[in-house]
Amino acid sequence: MAEVVTAQFMGRTSCGFVTGKYYEIEVSAGLGGCLRVQEVRGNGFCPYSTLENLKRNWRVLDLRQTENK
Repeated sequence: MAEVVTAQFMGRTSCGFVTGKYYEIEVSAGLGGCLRVQEVRGNGFCPYSTLENLKRNWRVLDLRQTENK
């Protein structure tokens, strides 16, 4: 199961994400134990090695569960 959240990207513009912009993202487990962040309606994608790294780059505004399809 993945998590879909509305979040503001606070990191440096990269991986298709722009600093300060809000996104609806899906957070799921990636290969090799990383966390995978994928923009629901776009091309942004970024893997994170730890939850702490993800938290440094994102400010979560809304949390809801969705099926991982």
